[in-house]
Order: sequence, then structure tokens, then C-alpha cells
Amino acid sequence: MGKKYLINEVAQKLGISAAAIRLYEKKGLFTSKKDPENGYRYFDEADVYKIWSVAYHRSYDLGINEIDELKHSDSLWDIRRFFSEQKKKSQAMIEREQQRIKLFDFYTSYVDNSLRYGEPPCEYVTEPLHFYDKEDIYTRSGPAFPGASFCYIFRDVNAEPEMYSLIYHRNHHMVSEINKNREIFTAEPFVCMDVIIELDFAMDEELALKKALKKADEFDFSVKPPYYISYLLSCGKLDASKSYYEAMLPLA
Repeated sequence: MGKKYLINEVAQKLGISAAAIRLYEKKGLFTSKKDPENGYRYFDEADVYKIWSVAYHRSYDLGINEIDELKHSDSLWDIRRFFSEQKKKSQAMIEREQQRIKLFDFYTSYVDNSLRYGEPPCEYVTEPLHFYDKEDIYTRSGPAFPGASFCYIFRDVNAEPEMYSLIYHRNHHMVSEINKNREIFTAEPFVCMDVIIELDFAMDEELALKKALKKADEFDFSVKPPYYISYLLSCGKLDASKSYYEAMLPLA
């Protein structure tokens, strides 16, 4: 006769709790035996394998009822259909998590950019800038989510700025091929004075431009329109908030 295992021995062997084993047995996934000599319940090697199988599939988030259904299924096609459906669910979860990672990368890049607010302006060759209709930023299914921000283009410092949804080229991979066709225009790389502007208590692109132009004078940069003022983010309490913009002023 093979080895007999008490419930705590099985739990230790498989690295699961005795309570979990009792639950699996209560759900009918296997049945322990009773030792006639001492009255203790025990499990043989076949039982241990069954318990391991349940615990293994539970570790992949299969429900107890699902495991029970598989265990008692008498149709190979039903079993195949079950795993095909589970695969589709897992693929959808993977795609969702990949989108979450892209979203976190997007916000991290904007925070890192904003952290440059104390640095002096620098000469910079932009990456391609992709512009979409500003309304796209409000549409979850649109190209602007999650890789975009508002950008204000000043063709003339005294004129009303044009407003677009901007996607930096480094985030353009986040736009679906279908939505890429909705792009209005692309600003190809250009040499500019690049500076991060920090504003107190307000989101004000015109003030951000004025501060950027003042920085250009202070650091002897000769710039010309169109001026690109890209909103990055805001943080802080309402009575002590700060907003951050990236100013890209083409060199004259």
C-alpha cells in the first residue's frame, strides 16, 4: 500500500494551507479517506496529485467552480472551448496591462519634463510633433488618449493662438493606425529654444509664452514665430497649484 499523508503533511508538501485543502474537498474536487486503524483522514499519492492540480490551476486564477466543471466534463470539445475562452480573456488582460504601462510611461515622461522647470533654456532640435483636433483629447477612443496634451500655436504673439491636441513623436506609437489618419498636420523637427515654464495658480498659455520670450531675451536667444506652448501638467492644492508648460520657440 502506498504512503498515507495527513492533511498538514499535504499542505506542507504542496505549500498551501490546510484550510484551502478542506475547501477544495468540500467543493467535491476530491475525497479524503479514513484510516480504519486510527480514524484519521488521510490522502494517498493519487489524492495528492489531485490537490496539486487544483492548487496549480487556482494559482492561474481559475475559479473552483471552473475547475470542478473541467474535472467532471465528459466532452473534449467543451474542455477545448473553455481554454480557448480563457486564452482570449488573458490576451485581453495583457493588452489592457500594456496600455496601462504606456499610460504610466506617458505620465512619467511629462513629469520628468516638468522637473526641468528650474533649468535655463537650451537649444534643442524637436522631435516630430503630431497635431490632432483639440476635441480628440476628450475622446477615450481617440488618438489623443493617453499620449497627448494641449498645444497652443502662436503665429503672432498678439493674435489668438490656435489650439490642438499634440502628440510628441515618442508617444506616437500609442496611436492606432486608424486614428493616425485623423492627424491634421505634423511639424517636422526644427531648431528651437526649449524651456519649461512654471506658473503659479493658473493655466495660462499666454502668460507662459510671455515668460518664455522673457527667458529668450535674458539668455540672448533670437526666436521667431510660430511659437509652440505645450501644456504638460498641473499639481498642488487649488490655493497653491502650479502649472507647467514646455515652450518651443524656433530660432531666428
